[in-house]
Amino acid sequence: LKTMILKWNAHEFEAMRDYARDLGVPFRHDGVLNPRVDCGAHRHPNLQVRPERIVELDFSDPVRQRQFLTTTQEILCQDKSWTPGEFVYTCGGGRTGFAVDPYGRLLLCLLARRSGYDLRTGSFRTGWHEFLPRLRERRWSSDAPCRTCTLLPLCQNCPGVAEAETGDPEAQVELCCRITHLRVHALLGESCGHQADAHCCLGSPALADPAAGGTDETPSA
Repeated sequence: LKTMILKWNAHEFEAMRDYARDLGVPFRHDGVLNPRVDCGAHRHPNLQVRPERIVELDFSDPVRQRQFLTTTQEILCQDKSWTPGEFVYTCGGGRTGFAVDPYGRLLLCLLARRSGYDLRTGSFRTGWHEFLPRLRERRWSSDAPCRTCTLLPLCQNCPGVAEAETGDPEAQVELCCRITHLRVHALLGESCGHQADAHCCLGSPALADPAAGGTDETPSA
C-alpha cells in the first residue's frame, strides 16, 4: 500500500500505516509532489507538506529510519570512492526503463518530457538503441552544486525532477535539497559534512518554500 502524504491527509498518517499492517501488506509513503506535466503548474501550497514534517513522518517508523540510516552510512561513510560524475543522467531512465506519453513519444522517464522520440514515425528499436542513449550522453554544462554534492545519491532530485520543476535538468530543486539535508543531518549530525538547513548547498540560508509553508493542518474547504 503506497500513499502520497498531503496536508489534507497528513493527520491520518498513523491510521493509514496501521490499516496496512492490519491487512498484512507493506506500507510506503512519499511526501514530495512533482509539478503537473500537462500545464506546467507547480505544486499547490494547500497540498505540499513541509520538509520538516516529511522527515518527521519518515522517522516515526523505526524500520524506515533504520533503512535510511543503513543507506546513508553505506553511501557517505563506507563508499569513499564517490567522485563527481561527468554525465547528467545516472539513473535508469533510457537504460533500464522508459516512458511513452499519450502522443506516442518515447521518453527517458515520465518527468523528462522536453526531448522525445516519435514512435509514430520511427521504430522502438531506433528510439531505444539510438535516441535515448544520445540523451544520456549529456555532460554537465554548469557548475551546479548538485554535480559535486556528496548527498546527490541520497537526494530525490534527479534530472527528470529538475526538468519538470525548472526546465533545466541540471538545476537544484530546493524542496528536495532541504529534505535530504534534514534527513542526513538528523541521522549523522555534523559528521555528514552538511548543514541541516541546506545553507551549504543552496548558497544562502534556506527560506521557507512558499509552496510548502504554513502548517500541515487539514486545509479548510
